[in-house]
Amino acid sequence: MDIRTIITITAVTALSAVLTGSSVKTQPVPTQETGKKFAILFYESEQGFADRTNAKAEKYWAGWMGYIGGIQGKGIVESGSPLLPPSEGRTVDGSGTTKLSSKGVHLSGMLVVKAASLQEAIDLTKGCPALTSGGKVEVREVMLSAPKMEAVR
Repeated sequence: MDIRTIITITAVTALSAVLTGSSVKTQPVPTQETGKKFAILFYESEQGFADRTNAKAEKYWAGWMGYIGGIQGKGIVESGSPLLPPSEGRTVDGSGTTKLSSKGVHLSGMLVVKAASLQEAIDLTKGCPALTSGGKVEVREVMLSAPKMEAVR
């Protein structure tokens, strides 16, 4: 196993611990219970993915751990996880499976959070490390119930 793999595994493990609250002491903040959940989808550039394992890795992961830890500290995170680089994924369509290109911006991770409104969820993106390295963030409300889906649950 090379050093880049070890660094990535260590960083992903540490970030996952932050997301699950196992390494961060949190105090839930009383909020208006609306039942709304939002997906915060992080997209990073090629450089963002490269910074996970290059000389900037320590700074990269510290930025993400600080950002996610701040949201986790509010007691509103339902779930989340970073994703492996595009080279580890595939696109599947009706004609088969193709390897993802490493060019451009790609989905790099996600959170599902509780929030009273779309704007409140958007406000959580302030300070997101993806926004300072050529990436972007998408915020969408999670559909909590859908016709005909109750039987699937």
